[in-house]
Amino acid sequence: MDLTDQQGEVLQPHSPQPARRPDGKGCSRRQERERLNGVLWMLMVAISALASGACGRMNGPLNTGIDSKPLYPAYHVAPAGSDTADGSRQHPWATLQHAATVAGPGDTVHVAPGTYLSGEIVFRTSGTPEARTRFVSDAKWQAKIRHNSSSHACLTLLANYIDLIGFDLSSPLAYRGIWNVGNNNGILDNHIHDMPNPDVGRTGAGIVDDAGEAGYLLHDALISGNVVHDIGAFGVTPQSGRVHGIYLSFPSGEVCTNNIVYHNVGWGIHGYHAFSHATITNNLSFNNGRAGILIAAASPSDGNPNRVKADQCVVTNNICLYNQGGAGIEEGGNGYVGNGNTYANNLVYGNARGGISTTGGSRAQGTVNADPGLVDYQADGTGDYHLVPGSPCIDAGTTLGAPAADLDGNQRPMGPGNDIGPYEYGASTPSVGW
Repeated sequence: MDLTDQQGEVLQPHSPQPARRPDGKGCSRRQERERLNGVLWMLMVAISALASGACGRMNGPLNTGIDSKPLYPAYHVAPAGSDTADGSRQHPWATLQHAATVAGPGDTVHVAPGTYLSGEIVFRTSGTPEARTRFVSDAKWQAKIRHNSSSHACLTLLANYIDLIGFDLSSPLAYRGIWNVGNNNGILDNHIHDMPNPDVGRTGAGIVDDAGEAGYLLHDALISGNVVHDIGAFGVTPQSGRVHGIYLSFPSGEVCTNNIVYHNVGWGIHGYHAFSHATITNNLSFNNGRAGILIAAASPSDGNPNRVKADQCVVTNNICLYNQGGAGIEEGGNGYVGNGNTYANNLVYGNARGGISTTGGSRAQGTVNADPGLVDYQADGTGDYHLVPGSPCIDAGTTLGAPAADLDGNQRPMGPGNDIGPYEYGASTPSVGW
């Protein structure tokens, strides 16, 4: 039996045909999210069906299918709404902050296309394992959150069992896009970009899992299908080691998969502080200022009071290429990296300091050192990052940690084995349903 959205399982959006980019580049393939059932969030070992979008900076509607299942309320937000209204489709609210204040376990908030100027939006009310609370951009990346205050984050999760799905976030002032300070939250299918972080003394990232705000005891997060780029300002020296694409710091249960992360001033995907026991798989990390992926933990004096080591991490099927100031994948060197990390079937190519660099006792296996064979690699993110025929990524991945679907929503594997990277080669173009 299919799991319903109201039963608290991972939302499975559908994506009709995305629009071609204004510059005419890229592709205009039609995509659709396939439903995947039986995914249990409490275990965090099965990955949700993820973001749609065939290439580069693309957009397309999301079909949540929630209104046909009336177990829980479905609220609505629109630019022309009013926070004194009832939040119905006919009388939507105006702000996501008001929706976050009202919505509770099992509720879904649909956010219509438009631009929403806002200060920091804070989510304080938790869902439950059986009834997650969801905030969904009805058209992928078309609910545009434009942070315009001096507060440090665009969206802040101070609660548990919440999903943020399909938003476009940008800010000239904030130094964190989505700041997650809760357990079992989902950050899915978002576009987080162009955040120069003008306060050079601040650490930041497009997505931040921040265990430090809760004694470094937080656990479980799903970060999947996001596109994160241009976080931080190149040429500002203090930022190069402090501002990243995705920042992970939970001691257990983080799953980071099918993301595309590029041109961020620090590391593309950065694990530190109490980071450990995470899964990082099938991501594409390129043209970042430092390395593609960092596996590390802090010393006790630097924000790791529980002396957690970065250990038992699964890092598989990632593509890391042309990163400017580090290896494709690297471990920290302060003695707080364990010997039980798994580096398997990753492709590394053209990185400034080599392929995979480990400092503990972990060793890489199945590494591919070759051009990945992408349809149209562009360093600025405007390319098409699907695989061409004959790519060394095809069937070269492992099942270990691999998500059940790729970034287009196609099931894995399509051939004899899983492919490396966020896209599975050889998937037929599905028919569009809305």
